Amino acid sequence: SACPSDGQAFCGSCNTGYRVSSGVCEKACTCAGGTGAVGAACPIAGASHCVGCNNGYALTGGSTCKIKTCTCSMNGAGAVGSACPSDGQAFCGSCNTGYRVSSGVCEKACTCAGGTGAVGAACPIAGASHCVGCNNGYALTGGSTCKIKTCTCSMNGAGAVGSACPSDG
Repeated sequence: SACPSDGQAFCGSCNTGYRVSSGVCEKACTCAGGTGAVGAACPIAGASHCVGCNNGYALTGGSTCKIKTCTCSMNGAGAVGSACPSDGQAFCGSCNTGYRVSSGVCEKACTCAGGTGAVGAACPIAGASHCVGCNNGYALTGGSTCKIKTCTCSMNGAGAVGSACPSDG
């Protein structure tokens, strides 16, 4: 800032650990992951002392920002940073193979070639093939498998296949 008038007390720059505020040098703290305290709220000029945290961080110990870390009780890993709603909360961010995240919990997820795999209690074994619905052109067989529909043609042609076949068989 420019000096308003000759001889007036007005700081243009400050020593390390201080910052210019309205022409005066005031203490300024640092804060990894957040906003450092200034003025009287900063106990020691240049020290680490947070007054607020960035998204994905939580204020701990009253003056430090740490990345939020959730837990996941089974079959996965806790969410981290902005994906974690509250530091220490049970909330899964990713799941092991054969599971998927649903409302912060890892639930069993089945696969299904040609359709929709079962999830949760409807999936008997995590990662197993178990269909609950089939794509257009497929039919549910055996209660848990999707196979492409195949029609027969009694004479002079070939049976329709897939979505061209109205019903399997």
